[in-house]
Amino acid sequence: MQKIYVHIGLHKTATTTLQKNVFSKIYSNNLNYNPFEIMPIIEDAMILQDFSDLSESRKKIYKKLVDENLKKINEEIIFISNENISQNLFKQNWHDRLELLNYFFPSASIILFIRDEVNWLRSAYLQALHSGFICSFEEFLSFKELPKYLSNLKTFSSVDLQKVDHAKIVKAYNLKFGEQNVNVFSYEDLKSNPYTVIDNLFKILSIENTDTLNFEKTFKNKSYTQKSVEYVNNISNLLQKIHLHRLMEAGDRQLTYRRKRALRTLERIDKHIDFNQAFLSYTPVSRLNLLKKNIYYLFIWLINRIYLKFINLNPIRLFLARFGNKDNKWHEKSDTNKKLKKCLIGNKKLNKPFNS
Repeated sequence: MQKIYVHIGLHKTATTTLQKNVFSKIYSNNLNYNPFEIMPIIEDAMILQDFSDLSESRKKIYKKLVDENLKKINEEIIFISNENISQNLFKQNWHDRLELLNYFFPSASIILFIRDEVNWLRSAYLQALHSGFICSFEEFLSFKELPKYLSNLKTFSSVDLQKVDHAKIVKAYNLKFGEQNVNVFSYEDLKSNPYTVIDNLFKILSIENTDTLNFEKTFKNKSYTQKSVEYVNNISNLLQKIHLHRLMEAGDRQLTYRRKRALRTLERIDKHIDFNQAFLSYTPVSRLNLLKKNIYYLFIWLINRIYLKFINLNPIRLFLARFGNKDNKWHEKSDTNKKLKKCLIGNKKLNKPFNS
């Protein structure tokens, strides 16, 4: 019988670091990490959920596809790692994600990393800037009204501090999956004692940690500085005045494109036995059509690549990175910090990180 482990993040708890430096280097004949047979299905379901397009009938289709494709995997241990499974960082829909995950994998074991909530919010804000959702920290926290162009987007919303409660998330997962199947770690422990945390992760997965990793360098990333954040907000204000703010919205373009791809894939499932074939051929510019050596398809493929480059274009990142480590690290104003902590404490939200 297959055992499924799902690492759900949270966002901004070194998930990408773990994926690149630990999980992708796991070598085990008995473990399949992020199997391609099911990951596109899960990702499509999540993106449709973000856009409120995941109807019950579509959810049943995805569930059937997941169950069918799980049978194609020979390994006894399936290990999935994707921080978007916990929630959309900018929509805080963690409860909807919990229900979806339980629907797909009701007997899964969960691996969950949490973080001091004030620091988590700071990091989430910088991620918003990085994704092209430009606003002040006060606007991000709902202390002030969002710029009009942001408030009209379906892919972004300001933070609801009532939902920033990591203890509540842990409790909800314990109730849904059983406390014995929910493994909670803290970002702070991972940063201070990475090898101990990683050893514990490998014990949960029932595999040996045979690799030696250098985490001292891994955590030394460039931090966005006070100057870079100020410049980005000034540039954003200027582009809004001349109606060129769309240039910044790389995150919105990417998510909208993925939604369109997911819907097209669903439309083609009836024409293809295999989901992955439908996923790859959702548009006539897929690599499958390049095999036909048709000049038309080659030309369309080239146009599509240029289009994808535009989707991912985010000039804001250049400004954010330009001043990295050359100025004081960004930090919110003291009065904003006091107001934030007061809100979290008032809602009994300022919880210490759980120990692993």
